[in-house]
Amino acid sequence: MSNALIVFATRHGQTERIALRMAKVLTDGGLTVDLADVRRTPHRPPLARYGMVIVAGPVYFGKHPRRLERFIRDNREELSHRDSVLVSVSGSAISAEGRKEAEAFVAELTRRTGWMPRQTLLAGGAICYTQYNPFLRWMMRRISRSQGRSTDISRDHEYTNWTEVEQFARALLPASLTVSAL
Repeated sequence: MSNALIVFATRHGQTERIALRMAKVLTDGGLTVDLADVRRTPHRPPLARYGMVIVAGPVYFGKHPRRLERFIRDNREELSHRDSVLVSVSGSAISAEGRKEAEAFVAELTRRTGWMPRQTLLAGGAICYTQYNPFLRWMMRRISRSQGRSTDISRDHEYTNWTEVEQFARALLPASLTVSAL
């Protein structure tokens, strides 16, 4: 059985939900998967134990979290020598019009860290109005209004395309583990 590690950063929980969904798909496909939140896991497992490393993080105001960047920089060599994947979660990835901006966030991350993932998923995130402080709630409402998204601050709004996330995770499974539909 192959091993995979999903290292993620999350602020309001959507990236963690994406990491968990990917872990389930990979586990169901025959991999052993470990998860590590860069904020809650002081000692991450050595990457040498894993055939695949998935790095997932949200984008806030144009940047991925510093702790995630630090993890990538600290482990750049190890990531470069194994199957490494980036999942970038942003509001820009929600629509076709925002894809170029979402790609620019990834380009900036790779420029800042020197890491080139073998594959990248641009995943739409969520707008978590109920978890934001008043200023961020006001700011996100303005952004949402300008992009034609919901401005109902009484609830959170999820924009993740779960089918796309699951298909991406299934495509990461080694050919030897995928089940033939014959």
